[in-house]
Amino acid sequence: MRQKEQAADTDPLVSILVPAFHTPTRFLEELIDSVEAQSYQNWELVIADAGAADDAGDGEGSVRSVTAEREKKDCRVRYVPLADNYGIAENTNRAIAAARGVYREIGRRIQRQGPDALYSRMITPRPTKLRLAARGALLSLLSRFERIVPEPSRPDLWSKI
Repeated sequence: MRQKEQAADTDPLVSILVPAFHTPTRFLEELIDSVEAQSYQNWELVIADAGAADDAGDGEGSVRSVTAEREKKDCRVRYVPLADNYGIAENTNRAIAAARGVYREIGRRIQRQGPDALYSRMITPRPTKLRLAARGALLSLLSRFERIVPEPSRPDLWSKI
């Protein structure tokens, strides 16, 4: 865990984006715990709550109450209430708009990849990142192309008998 000892002021800020809509408390707390366990320390967690308008108050199980409790413990956790549920894409866009980081990442990806996920991304040299991004874009393009082009029809074997 050498990364935690390094000075965070020289590392770029990474914004971890979490669009939420009536997210169960257990899942939200697991996500926040996994982000706080990251070995890369210069991050902010932006939780855009699309269910904020639906919450009658700060109930114990609401996204707002869980996030408020975590904000008191760690100032890197930020709560962004949204006026309405705009759908996953627009809710994510609103989280991006509230983000202050140089780099942005989706919260569930970080949770799945363990405590060194951010650090491993940040130490990758820029030319390698560009090659991987280009390769990923090409693979994405090819996979989309394969899905668009229909399979050649196979003759029905039973009709030839």
